[in-house]
Order: sequence, then C-alpha cells, then structure tokens
Amino acid sequence: MKQNEIVAVLAAIVLIFIISVSAVPLDNPVQPVWGNFEPVPIDLHTLGVYDAQPGDIVYSIYGVAYVAIDSRWALYLDFNVKPVGQVKVNEEPLVDSYSNPYVGAPIEYPPSAYYHVVGQVDDLIMHIIKSPGNSQRDLIDKQFKIWAYLGVDYEALHIVWLKAYGRTEIEWVAIQGKLPFIDKCETQPFSKCIAGVRTTVFESRLSLRYTPHGYTSMTIDAFNSGAHNLALNIQLGTKFANVGGSNQDLGAGEPVTAYIPAGQSRVFELKTYCLNAHKGVPAMDDALNPVGVVPDNVKETMEQAFAAGTASTGESQSAVWQQTG
Repeated sequence: MKQNEIVAVLAAIVLIFIISVSAVPLDNPVQPVWGNFEPVPIDLHTLGVYDAQPGDIVYSIYGVAYVAIDSRWALYLDFNVKPVGQVKVNEEPLVDSYSNPYVGAPIEYPPSAYYHVVGQVDDLIMHIIKSPGNSQRDLIDKQFKIWAYLGVDYEALHIVWLKAYGRTEIEWVAIQGKLPFIDKCETQPFSKCIAGVRTTVFESRLSLRYTPHGYTSMTIDAFNSGAHNLALNIQLGTKFANVGGSNQDLGAGEPVTAYIPAGQSRVFELKTYCLNAHKGVPAMDDALNPVGVVPDNVKETMEQAFAAGTASTGESQSAVWQQTG
C-alpha cells in the first residue's frame, strides 16, 4: 500500500472515530433519581397546563411552583419541595406520554396537584429564562441560576448539581462564576423569623404553621398576605423547639425553598429529625417554633445524610441522636 493510501486510510479511521463520538449527544440526559428533583425542563402538559406564557408562575397549593419558559416547558421555582398528596385532573389521573425534546425520553406520571397560572416572576428571573441557550445543559444552568437568585445556599446547590443532575466538579467550578450573588431580594431567611406559638410571621406578610408527623417529617402551611412574591428558604439543620417541652425538638433534615406568590397559600412537607432521644415522639398537635440552627456537629451529620440520599432514615436518625443525646 502506498504511503498516500495509508495516510488516507488512517484519516478515514480518525474521521469515523470523530463522527462516532460526535454522535453521542452532549446533552445526553441524566434522569435524576435522587431527592425531589425531576429532569428539567418540566412538561406543563403533564400538569394540565396548556396556555402558559414565558415568565408565568405555574402553581399549586399542594404541589410545586414552576416558571414557564414557553407554552409547554418550565423550570423550578421551588427547591427540593415534595408535593403533598395527589389529586385528579378532569376526574381522571392525567398521564402524558409525549416525548420531551430536551430530555429525549417519554415522561409518564400523574400530576401531584391541580396547577394553574397565578402571575409572573420578577424581571431578574425573566432575564434568566430568556437568556440565550435552550439545550438541556443550558436549561440546567438556568435552573441553578434561578435557585441561586432565590437564596438556595451554594452547599445545597453543589450537592444537587452532582447527585441529582449528574454534572461534574469541573462543571460546578465553571457554573459558580455565572450564578448570581444577590444581597437583597424577596427571599426571607428562615433564621430571621419572629417566634410565635404555632405560627411564624415574616414582616407581617408570610405566616407559617407547623404540623409534626412523628420524628421523620412535618407539614408546613404558609400564606403570603403581601403584594410581592416570596421565597421561603429553610436551611438544613434549622431547629424547631417543641413548646410543650415533654416531646422532642425537631431539626430540618434537608434544605427546602418554597416559592409563594403574592396572596397565595402553600402546603408542603419537610423531612426532619428528632433531637432529644430521652423525650417523647412529637405529636401532631405539638406547637413548634423555629429557634435557629442546630450545633455544627449535628448539622454536619445531617449534611452527610442529605448528600448520601438518606435524610431522616432510621440510620441517620440514630447518627443524629449520637450527637445530640
């Protein structure tokens, strides 16, 4: 074989290799199997919403809050919120088998609750969703920008970036420079709440009520009486003191951000830990007040469980009790 023929064959082999590698989509989807996270974008048709406009808040009292990026697709406004219960759409569970062009696979699941449009997001979130780029990776980047703007702490974002969406440490370093650092927005830090029996009030706008369900979870009922949308951030390790004193205090076993539009109510669940092994299990009618954050050694144990996907399990509860006594 002549030298030029050998070169041609080698070039063809290299070309075939490049083509075969390029045939693997850069946006090959990673289906989240960790935490309360679905692939993004979310298909609004599966929620019974067919007429959304970019920037619309798609909302359910018992479900999850989303922002529409067009008439069919949406990103999260909530972070790690677990819907409460399940309802029907038009008397029957709605199952959508349409293919998601961003994710590349059919999505088939019933809605968590009744969803509808309740207004629009602010200008900064609108700017994020309208920025260039609509590949799945672009949309995941936009999703994390929204979460960062709404006040989700970077440690929680880092864990979700790796665990739920299968992105890499190198990509995390790159995206951090693009995440917004917001000193002041309509986000209410949970540590600044005003304590009150059974109900917490943020600047007389956001009232909260807590209902414990044993030691593994609580339900939080919220109402935003103000004229602006709010994002309620509950930090992992937030301590809820049991007013009665005979039953255990609770600690938030996961970070959660619940987006609550102006004039809207919200009900969502939060994984928890009991903090006093020598006391009784919290009853549903116990009064709880947030009183800050657990000590660092306890919080570190909770963080390890959250990162491992074992928050509020029997094993992780035992580990917390070893730290609290």
